[in-house]
This record gives sequence, structure tokens and C-alpha cells, in this order.
Amino acid sequence: MKLQDILPYLEMNAIAAATCIAILGRRQKRISPAFGQHFFDHIVLSVLAMLVLETASWLLQVYPSYYPHQVIMALYFLMQMVSPLLVARYCMMLNRRDLTHRLRLYLPALFVVCAAIVVNLAHPFAYRITPDGVYERLDHYFLLAGWPLVYIAGAVYECVCYYRCAHERDIARHLITFCAIACTCTFIGAAIWGITIWPMLAFNLVYLYLNVQRRREAELGDLAFRDSLTGLKNTAAYRRKLNELDALLCEGKGELGVVVMDVNNLKTTNDTYGHEAGNDLLRTAAQYICDIFDHSPVYRIGGDEFVAILQGRDYHSREELIARFDREMAGLTITCSGETHPVRIARGLAVWNPENGAFFADVFHQADQKMYANKQRMKQAAE
Repeated sequence: MKLQDILPYLEMNAIAAATCIAILGRRQKRISPAFGQHFFDHIVLSVLAMLVLETASWLLQVYPSYYPHQVIMALYFLMQMVSPLLVARYCMMLNRRDLTHRLRLYLPALFVVCAAIVVNLAHPFAYRITPDGVYERLDHYFLLAGWPLVYIAGAVYECVCYYRCAHERDIARHLITFCAIACTCTFIGAAIWGITIWPMLAFNLVYLYLNVQRRREAELGDLAFRDSLTGLKNTAAYRRKLNELDALLCEGKGELGVVVMDVNNLKTTNDTYGHEAGNDLLRTAAQYICDIFDHSPVYRIGGDEFVAILQGRDYHSREELIARFDREMAGLTITCSGETHPVRIARGLAVWNPENGAFFADVFHQADQKMYANKQRMKQAAE
């Protein structure tokens, strides 16, 4: 075999390996651990390892070397067995199967795979490397090379079961498609000699990443920045926004208004009617705030504290929005133990002015002071 005979395979493997590295590089840019990160990365790394080993095997058939070829082929078949197990584990993780279920699948399979590799080295039954470095497939090759079919089929079964009982059927559908493609590639690779299947699996990983992994990460990443009680953006999202705003204000750009709000009588409501009534109070207040500032991001930054950051349309109509806020709050109520109670929210508005302070914290401090002044007026009016 000559080098020009294998150049198409080497080129395809190089493109596929670059695809895997690009996926891993994109994954490593994520700040926090995401859903199924390690499980997905293991699949990508196993395919990348197969591409490297397959490339080395092709080169050793051009430049024969007996012992290195033996080692590479042993690793090749070991990874060929492990890769579908990783796919099955990923599917089980998405299906939230317990550890016992996973071990029942893994341990016997891993034992059989490792035993087959060791036996094949001592007494070849699936492949053999001749002393001059030539790779030969034997009659029982399909038994070993077809082994992944069993576990990829098991992964498909997991996904089908998940599809039938899960609310997230779209994810299950994409998993079934991914496993079906992987199963087809495995069958072709086991039955036909001279076709490289691992680049096909590498490109298939792009499908899995775009349609399952990235979407799940985006969903859970969004949940990480949401307040579970009110559905508003939480303190983590607020801090992230502050960094963006400070960078903008340091450049002297942008128009910015800040409304700081505090829900009155939360502690009294909790003590008198219970925490569920207090939660209702906060949810009602949050909905009201979002209705008023419906073009601005609203954050819950404390137990009863909220912040709205006004830019664009809401910034230019800020005075009208504050007037509407005070006017419509007169009709805002909640019901606790059959009794109707008013909802009162103190608020303070401040506008960024580069002459009064360069940072967001300066604007926030001004709005906070105005909010407390408004809170005192509301208390005096209630007495």
C-alpha cells in the first residue's frame, strides 16, 4: 500500500478530528458546568481517539512496524467497544436512570470487551498482524466489530422508552436519530472493509451537540440565572449585567435609568398568614413590576427587593412609567385567608449622569435613597 492510496482517508480523518476539537473548544468556553458536560465530552474524546488510532493504523500499513501496529490495533478495538458504552451512558443520564442500572450494563460489557482484546492478542480470532506488519481480518471479525451494535441498539431502546414517557419528546427524538446514525455507521464498518466510519460519527456529533447538548445547556443556564419563586432574573444575572453596564458607562456611552423597589409588609404577612401568603405577595409584586416596566429587565436582588434597569423606550418614558406605577398600585391587592389586603411597593428612580458618578453603583445608590424616602412617606400616609 502506498501513501497516495490512503490520502483520502487521512484527509477525512483530519477534518473529522478538527470537528471534534472545535466542539470541545466551544464547550470549554462555558463558564459553569452544564448539563451532561462530562458525559458528552467523553463521547467526543472517544471518537477523537478512534480517529487518531485509525490514522496511525493506516500509516503503519504504508510503513510497516509489527509491535506498534499490534498495540494500536488493540487500543483501536478497545475504544471501538467503549464508545457505544459512552453513548448508552449519555442516553441513560438524560433518562435519569440510577447508578445500579448503569453498572448492570457496564461492568459485564467492559469485562467481555477487555477479555476479548487480551485473548485476541494471544490467539487471534478477529484480527491479526503478520510479522511484516500487514493487518489481516479473520473469519470472526464481525463478532468483535459488531459488538457495538448491541449497545447502540440498547441506547436506542433507552431513548424510545424515554420518548414514550417523557415531556421533552423533542430531545428523545434527536437522541434516537443520533443513535440510529451511529448504529448504521457501526454496521457498515463491521460489514464492509475499506470504508472509514469514524469521520461519519464525528460529524454526527455536531448534530447531537446542536440539537441536544447545546439546547439543554442553554435551558439550564437560563435556569441558573432565574429566581425560582418569581421567574425574574436573579442576583447572579444582576451581577453579570452590572459588569456590562460598568463597561458601557466607563466609555461614557448610553442612557441609563435605575428603579429600585421594595415590597412593604413582607415580614408582617409572613408572620401573620404564613410564608405561602408571603410568596403570593412577592409573586403579585413581581408580576405588577414586569407589567409596568415591560420593555426593561427586572431583577429580584433580595428577599423583597427588585431592580429595573431602564434603557431605550422605557428610559425615555421613565417619568410616565413612575406616575403609572404609583397610580395603578392603588388597585393592587392579594387575598390572605379570605381577606383582601393592599400591595404596596416603595420605589426610587435615578438617572445616570457622568458628572455625578461614573459607575452603576452610584446610580443605584441614588435610586436606593429615593426608594427609602418614598417608603417613609408611604408609612406616614398609612398611619
